[in-house]
Amino acid sequence: ESSEHEDYVLVLNSYTESTYWSTEIRKAMEKEIRAANGKVDVLVEHMIALRWDTPEQVEAYKKKIFSRYRKRPRAVVFLGETSSMLIGEDVTKRWDDIPCVLCVETDYTCRPGQFSLSKAIPEEQRISWTEALKDVNATVVYDPVYLDKNISLMRRMLPDMKKLLFIICKRPVGLELARQSRELMAKSYPDIEAEYLIPGDISMDSLVRRVKSAGPEYGILFYSSHTTSRSGIDVLIMTQLYKILGGYTDLPIFSLTQYPVVHSDMVGGYFASQEKVGIQLGKTVSQILDGKAARDIPHQKAGPPFYEFNYPALLAANLSPGDCPPHSLFFQRPPSFWQANK
Repeated sequence: ESSEHEDYVLVLNSYTESTYWSTEIRKAMEKEIRAANGKVDVLVEHMIALRWDTPEQVEAYKKKIFSRYRKRPRAVVFLGETSSMLIGEDVTKRWDDIPCVLCVETDYTCRPGQFSLSKAIPEEQRISWTEALKDVNATVVYDPVYLDKNISLMRRMLPDMKKLLFIICKRPVGLELARQSRELMAKSYPDIEAEYLIPGDISMDSLVRRVKSAGPEYGILFYSSHTTSRSGIDVLIMTQLYKILGGYTDLPIFSLTQYPVVHSDMVGGYFASQEKVGIQLGKTVSQILDGKAARDIPHQKAGPPFYEFNYPALLAANLSPGDCPPHSLFFQRPPSFWQANK
């Protein structure tokens, strides 16, 4: 079915409609674009690339996109590295010099022909986004994951931590973080033993049993927007693992992204606000709609990042707010007497 929209921005989301990282960014971005450019439609396509196993599935998706969107959009936004790597080259060939905005979680990439959905990028294949996009009318909003800051935070809050249980998704960026984590742990935290649980590589039952069996010497770090399982030829995707994990352990769970901290009982972490990332992305798109070339907009790092804690979860885990880093934010912290009575 062909899109009949005349004036629109096309958003190619690497993930599902309910994936919290891209959902929060997308909502804030759409609101910002519509506030500044009320007559421009924002049309979103969700790739759900975790369901793909073959090149034929990728080609079928491309065919669907280009048959549905025959009219050239004002700009194309790629949410996540996967969409830009799998279809970005085709987009720029289809619509010559099309303005593109990429929202990514890593500061490097690889050549499109080298990209894999099932493994991290080998060191010898990594190139900067500046190099990758040098011949494209594009810019980047980079939403990094602060791995070192979060493990340092866990050591601060859990001084007896001897083992790290890292629950990490099977997306390419998750596999990349697992690789980075192994290097970081060996270099900076050699006294902490790290174990990696990748939903989709292990069953939900096995994941739950492992979390339940973790003893007091463990710290748990979470970065998983999906878990997948198979039912016949279909791939089933669950996006709300963060909501249920806390029910299987009394240990505090730290998160590399904000959303699980304010929407579940995870304790806290160090990250940027996905809402503010979306606003930054929306402002960038609005500059393009106002006539600025995407290539003339400097690449941006989202932020600033901050420490944030779920106050009830913090207390339930017997952790003290006084041990949190200075200037930390506390979600659902009751107002003080003076605040309540001013």
